[in-house]
Amino acid sequence: MTTTQTTTRATMMRSLCSYSGKSSRRSLLTTTTTTERNKDDCRRTRRKNNIGGVRTEAMARGKRKGIADIIGEEIDGQEKKKKEPQQKMKIRSEGKKMADEFNNKGKIPNGFLKILNLQDFDEKKNIKAVTLANGNFCVVRVGELIYVCDCNSTAYKYPLIDGELFNGPGGASIRSPFDGTSYDLTTGKVIEWCPQDTLPRKMLGKLKENATPVDLGVYPVIVDEQGDIYASFVQ
Repeated sequence: MTTTQTTTRATMMRSLCSYSGKSSRRSLLTTTTTTERNKDDCRRTRRKNNIGGVRTEAMARGKRKGIADIIGEEIDGQEKKKKEPQQKMKIRSEGKKMADEFNNKGKIPNGFLKILNLQDFDEKKNIKAVTLANGNFCVVRVGELIYVCDCNSTAYKYPLIDGELFNGPGGASIRSPFDGTSYDLTTGKVIEWCPQDTLPRKMLGKLKENATPVDLGVYPVIVDEQGDIYASFVQ
């Protein structure tokens, strides 16, 4: 073999070895890179699964309560227990009121209108004026009895809100503070017409001396168990 051939062959062998080395290194690098990527993917998968598992477990357990939460729930529970009896009593009271009103519909005759309640009276005043669509009236309390009459006297149309209550021949009666005319509260009949018992009333009595006495308008009354006062104004 000549020297030239020997040199050429040696050069080819070096080139082949160099290429083989590069290929091996490339293959090794590729394999290493793939392995690292696979490891990273496994780590991500585990981390993701762990996070999901933690979330799922936390959601299953619910939010962890602190001392403040427990105390707050206890206070709320006690307040709720306190309010429940009050709400039940209120419902019962409203239900009883509705039932009483429903029952009273059958007890109160047609034509009677509720005008007042016994609690509306002042402790020291037994006459209370009421204004209705059909006029002005006086509700009078005499002991345990209730009367309803026209608000003004018939002689001089003077208000009876400050009238004098007394026991007349037929029972409860009222006297006008202006002209002194008195009426029976049960029948409305005139007991005394314009008496001339004082100097001012002498003049008033003289003016009405020839006038025909006019009875006072009085009206039937019903008081129910709740103290509601009903009157009928149908003549």
